Amino acid sequence: MNKVLIFGACCMASLTFSISAKNYWNWDCESMNSASSRISGFDGTSKLVTTDPRSGKYCLQHEGVGNDNGNQQAGAKVGGYDIGSLLDGKWLYYRWWMKIDENFKFGNRTAKIKANRIKLSSESSSPPLTGYIAKDNFHISGNQGCIPKHHWDEGGSSIPFDLQGMAGKGWHEYIIALKKQNGANGLDGEFHLYVDGKEIGNGVKNLRWTNLSGSCNEAWMGWMVRPYFQLNGTSSDGGLMWIDDISTDDTWNSTLVNIPGEETGISPVSNKNVHESALSIYPVNNRNIRFTVKLLQPENINLNLFDLYGRKIWSYSKTGRQGSNNITMYKCAPGQYIMKLDLEKARISESKTVDVLK
Repeated sequence: MNKVLIFGACCMASLTFSISAKNYWNWDCESMNSASSRISGFDGTSKLVTTDPRSGKYCLQHEGVGNDNGNQQAGAKVGGYDIGSLLDGKWLYYRWWMKIDENFKFGNRTAKIKANRIKLSSESSSPPLTGYIAKDNFHISGNQGCIPKHHWDEGGSSIPFDLQGMAGKGWHEYIIALKKQNGANGLDGEFHLYVDGKEIGNGVKNLRWTNLSGSCNEAWMGWMVRPYFQLNGTSSDGGLMWIDDISTDDTWNSTLVNIPGEETGISPVSNKNVHESALSIYPVNNRNIRFTVKLLQPENINLNLFDLYGRKIWSYSKTGRQGSNNITMYKCAPGQYIMKLDLEKARISESKTVDVLK
């Protein structure tokens, strides 16, 4: 499994959250009752499974059939929620974790999966927005009021990304950021894709989503909660994918980085560890020295502190959880030391100098 690491040392660490932040919907995929609104069942072969979940004991499994003739409903049976007008200029952040089986194939060039759907609250068809994922891009199509183009086959708002290349590469965090337009004639809507906290490309800007002012409903709760497969392929296409830890918010909601685009030590496109930015250590004092190790997946953290004569001064070995792991070393004589970090599964072994101040 690929892992992401951010490592640092400081005397105090804190996170600040906006008190006005709104969560529209979230689901940890642990049960049908653990979502923030009712899930009544599943369509197709989708179900909760214990197959290597990203967190907890369960994740949501989808199985796409290649020769589906473009007609394959899957996912959780959900009711939707109000997201207000698409003309209010606000942001929506759709987060989900996804793992694609190594044998999954999208098939031919027209293969795609409808991943989300935004409808006017007063109607049941002709949605203002539909989000898609495909083997080489993320895409949003709109209704006739969408500018520039509104149909899938006309190009529309598309962000290139090699999603087929993510098959067999483990869990990754995906975030779609949508900015609503300001007013019926606004051309300031935006569409962005982040993978593991890193933006893919520069997004699509200057969009007008709709000329309709009515309140809208996120009918499928988020991206990939209730997907509609349109693979149009053969029996050898399709396969399994897994979803976990889903959330829709009006503020940045990554579980990896606090700021969009913040360095995470991984390149989502190549899925290779970026060693030059993986380990950072700053001058610290000799009281309650705190280190933070951030992991994408559970991993055994091995830290060893050596003096300049090669003598081991301090060591730490413990299984780390996904996310931030705060580690404290109590008291250390002032001087210069070497800290060595080893992560076996991520195949990272790095050493850097630590200056302990008086």
